[in-house]
Order: sequence, then structure tokens, then C-alpha cells
Amino acid sequence: MEIKSSPKTAIVWKDRDISYDEMLKHIDYFTTLYSRQESIKKIAIFSENRPEWVYAFYSGWRNDATVVPIDFMATSDEVGYILNDCKPEIIFCSNESHKILKTALENITYNYQIIIFDDLVYSAENFKASPINKQDKDQTAVIIYTSGTTGSPKGVMLSFDNLYANADAVCRDIPIYTEDRNVLVLLPLHHIFPLMGTMIAPLSVGAKLAFSLSMVSEDIISTLQKNEVAIIIGVPRLYEAIRKGIVTKINGSFAAKNLFKLAKTINSRGFSKKIFKQVHEKFGGKVEYMVCGGAKLNEEVAKDFKALGFEMLEGFGMTEAAPMITFTRPNKWKIGSAGQAV
Repeated sequence: MEIKSSPKTAIVWKDRDISYDEMLKHIDYFTTLYSRQESIKKIAIFSENRPEWVYAFYSGWRNDATVVPIDFMATSDEVGYILNDCKPEIIFCSNESHKILKTALENITYNYQIIIFDDLVYSAENFKASPINKQDKDQTAVIIYTSGTTGSPKGVMLSFDNLYANADAVCRDIPIYTEDRNVLVLLPLHHIFPLMGTMIAPLSVGAKLAFSLSMVSEDIISTLQKNEVAIIIGVPRLYEAIRKGIVTKINGSFAAKNLFKLAKTINSRGFSKKIFKQVHEKFGGKVEYMVCGGAKLNEEVAKDFKALGFEMLEGFGMTEAAPMITFTRPNKWKIGSAGQAV
């Protein structure tokens, strides 16, 4: 997956703007951390969302290794199972996740190297901003472990070709992602939906990633407002929580309540955006698409967002499809539908 060198901002983390050039230099440094590069076939990332997660991920591809993201909320037994199953030679983690990892490693017998993000001290300026180039399309790019609801978690092997198909669908065939549309990074990157939707696809077109520090509403709103986010990637539960807060405030005002009813009757996005301008400004004023996946969105929730003047792009997919099977085309949102085939 290509990432080009550029002075443009790639990642916003806390109060830091990290350019594409700087990000690529960090990735270049991370590629030097592998103690036995010639034999590295897989690397694992066991950490919460942070810039180092991105650096570790692409360092794996740079070193021709398959990347195995692990849920940072997983138990030591779950982590141990995954490590024993796929045996990654390099394991990246944070100070926080290292506590769980130490217990998980008690029953690991193969040779591995642990790299703790918080222990790394270096200057990115000493490294090269080398672009990420296209890889062999048939090579396994990532192994994504399922939740294990029908038994032990299964490692889903996705090739670069699988990922290209998804990225091309939303970056080139239907240009939802562009370099000018900033993307909110909120959901955990170990899932294929946010991995593709909030990291791989937007970085491939030169977009800016705005990392929310947490799932707390204050952090989300602050990130949206400071970074003029255009694309939000979420799951139904997130949108249900957002909608609940908005509708509660609307119902507390007689005038707003009646305008909300009127907006549903008129069914005009332009009218709704004008009437509920304050709501849009609360989200930073630049949101173009709210993308929803992971489960079916409640139709009443969808209707309320439409009445507020937002456009939601729903989709259907599964990990094995990397993940999209269908998705809604812009300006063709039909409530209750998961869109058209990729």
C-alpha cells in the first residue's frame, strides 16, 4: 500500500502535528529495531491506539513481514492463545499492555523479541522519509483474529490484494477518501473495519488522521472541532449514544422540537443543515460522511441523523472480506439498506 513522502500533516496526536515525512522517518527507525530481520515473518502489535501503532504496522510491511494486530483489551489467556497460534517473532506493546503481555508470555515457548513503545528514545530526524511502496499482491499482509464467538479465535489471513480491493473501492472507484478529507481515528485499530477505514485507506490518499485520545464524548468532540474532521467511522452503538444526547437537548426546547419534526417532513439536507447549524458546528462544521458498520444501524437513529442534515454511509462486511461487501454510495443513502456491492 503506497504512502508518499510529503510535508503535509499525516497524524494529529494530542497537540502534535506529525507530517508524512516525519511519520515515514519514524517508520524507518522502527524497521531498524528488529534484531534478526532476515528471519522475521510476523510481527504483533498489542497496544491501544497511538502514533507508534502506525509506525510499528508499516515497519512490518517495510520488513516484508505479516502484521498481527491484537485487541489491547484482550486477557492474558487470549493474547497467549494468539501468540502460540501464529508465533510472531516481534511483539510491539505499550507500558500498559506489557502488564498483560508478561502473564501471556509465561506459556510461550518459541523465541520472540518484545519492543515497548514507551521505552524508545530516538530522534526521527536521523532517519529517512522513504515512501511505502506497493507489495506483492498475493502476500499475506495482515492476520486479523476474530472474536471467537463460535469457539477459539480464528486468524483471518488477508492478502495485499484483499486490502487493495477495499481501498480502491472507496479511494478511486468512489472517491469517499481524498487528501482533503480529514478522518477521525476512534475505534481500536485491531479490527479490520477501522484499520482499513481510519488508517490504511486515508493514508494511501494523503489524508490527515485525527486521533481521539479516548472514547469519552468530550475527547471525541474536541478532536472533531480542532481538526475539521470530514469522515467519522463508527459502529451503531457510537451513533446511538451521539443521537441520544442531541435528541434529549432538542426535546428540551419547544421550538427545536417542532423544527425537528418539520425537518423530517421536508426531508431536505440543505434545509436541515441550515436549521441545525449549531449541531454541525458542535461536530467541527466539516463532517461530510458518517460511516457506520459492524452491525445494522437502527432505522429510527438513521432517520434522526438524516433530519439533522448528516449523510450516513452504511455498509455490510466481514473480516474475511477485508471487510467490505457492500456500502452506500454518497447521495444514494437509503435508510435500512446496506448499500450496493463493492
